[in-house]
Amino acid sequence: MPGIPQVYYVGLLGAHNDMELLAKSGVGRDINRHYFTAGEIAASLQTPLVERLIALIRLRNSHPAFSGDCTTELASRERLTIRWRQNEHRISLAVDLSKPCATLEYSNGLNATAAMAIPAS
Repeated sequence: MPGIPQVYYVGLLGAHNDMELLAKSGVGRDINRHYFTAGEIAASLQTPLVERLIALIRLRNSHPAFSGDCTTELASRERLTIRWRQNEHRISLAVDLSKPCATLEYSNGLNATAAMAIPAS
């Protein structure tokens, strides 16, 4: 979407809800406020999930299409496509919620298109 995306560090590091911290503090927001050790961060950064998330963030921050127009297409209740375009630069995200899966296609500056499958887990 247009604007600057917000990413919670717990999600970025592929962590889960911290039920232990929630039980200890009794503060609902603590469920996603895990206090990571340096070792946990280092281990998370090596996982395929976090590597893919970082690649997507880099793409979002650098691809010229995100400075252009954004359109959406709802083909059905389960299928959504979001497209960004600026001049020759383009990106499309096709999401199929029935599977669930998504495919990201984007121009790579070489008059070619690259694609990335985004698995559900």
